Amino acid sequence: MDKILIKFFTFWLFVAGTCSAVNITDLRVPATHVVNGDPLMLDCVYELAPDETKLVVKWLLNEQQVYQWIPGSRPYSLNVMRNRIDEKHEASTEPEKAHRALVIAKPTWNMSGEYTCVVDSFQSSARKSSILQIVVPPEELSIREKKEAETENEEEAEVTCEADDAYPEPQLSLQFRNGETIRRTYGNVRRTDKGLYDVSVVGKISRMKLDTPTPVDCILTIPGTDFSLKRSTVVLAGHTTTTAKNADYGDDFREESYDDSSSYISTISLQLIFSAFAFICICSIF
Repeated sequence: MDKILIKFFTFWLFVAGTCSAVNITDLRVPATHVVNGDPLMLDCVYELAPDETKLVVKWLLNEQQVYQWIPGSRPYSLNVMRNRIDEKHEASTEPEKAHRALVIAKPTWNMSGEYTCVVDSFQSSARKSSILQIVVPPEELSIREKKEAETENEEEAEVTCEADDAYPEPQLSLQFRNGETIRRTYGNVRRTDKGLYDVSVVGKISRMKLDTPTPVDCILTIPGTDFSLKRSTVVLAGHTTTTAKNADYGDDFREESYDDSSSYISTISLQLIFSAFAFICICSIF
C-alpha cells in the first residue's frame, strides 16, 4: 500500500510540474532571409501557467545573448544586436508576451547562425533553437563577352561573369541555351574588408560550334538556399578567318580560270616593236 501511495504521489508531482512549466509552442525563425531593406522578425510563442512569476525572455545567437526582456521594463539588445533592434514592436497584447519577438531593423551578414529563445521563470525554464541563414545579394552581377584570340582553325569566345559584395560565398555557372558546353578556364574568390565575397568565373567556347548568335546565361546560386540570380548575354556565331592552301581542299578543289587576253596582246605588241627596231638598224648599216 505504501508503494502505491509513493508512486501516486510521484506521478502527481510530475503532472503538476508539467502543467505549471513554461511551454514554447512555436519558434518562428525563417531558414533564409534575403537582405532587401526590410526588417527581420523572429518570434517565440509560449504559454505560461497561472502561477508563473518573475518571467525573463532571452534570445541567443550562437549561444551568445543578444536580447533580453523582463515584463514591466523595456527590452534591450547586446553584442552584435546592439542598436539594431526595434524595441517598440509588440508581438502580443498580453503584458507578459508583448516583447517576446526579436525584430532586427537592419540585419547584416554576420547575423547568420543558430537562434535560441529562452523563457525563464522562477518556477521553470524552456528553450528552443533554429538555424537562420542571412543572404546578401550581390551589389552587382554582370556578364560580358571578350574575344580572346584567333587561330588558323577557329575563333574562341571568352565569357566572364562577376558578382560583387555577396554573402555567403556564391557559386557561379555559365550555361549555353543551345546545349553546347562552355569550357571553364578559371575562377576567382576574394573576401572583402566588409566580410562579403567577390566571385568571378571565366569560360571559353569555339565560335565555330555556334550556327547562330547564342544566348549564354550566368547563374548565381547560394548553397543551402533557394536564392538564385541570372544575367545573360549573346555570343555571335563564328566563321573561318583564313584561306586554306590548295592542297587542303582535296578532290573538290577547282582552279578558277582567268582572262589573260590583255596580257597576250601586250606580248605581241612588244614583239612587233622589237622587230621594227631591228629592221631599221640593219637598213642604216647598209
